[in-house]
Amino acid sequence: MTRDQGRIKKTWERVRNEPKLGRNVLTLAVLLVVGLAVGGYIVSQQGAGTTTWPWQDRFIMKAEFDNAPAISPGNGQEVRIAGVKVGQIDSASVSDDGKALLTLSIDP
Repeated sequence: MTRDQGRIKKTWERVRNEPKLGRNVLTLAVLLVVGLAVGGYIVSQQGAGTTTWPWQDRFIMKAEFDNAPAISPGNGQEVRIAGVKVGQIDSASVSDDGKALLTLSIDP
């Protein structure tokens, strides 16, 4: 047996005989898998597939309208110019004078 094999065997014996180590490793593995699954689910549900990654190019614009009926921000409502989708509505609010303030994400 070589020196490295002897060292590996001693280390393996020490780790194998450590009390409760197997249960701790199993618990850690289960928590990691559950955390990844929950994180993946949350990311997949953000904006129903309209998640924008930090490295994606987008232009953020704010627009003010006299009225904006049936606006539902965050649900993937599209911004269209001449019938062509150019972005989506991110948020909506009402100004002090009663006008609709929309935040738009425009694709480059």
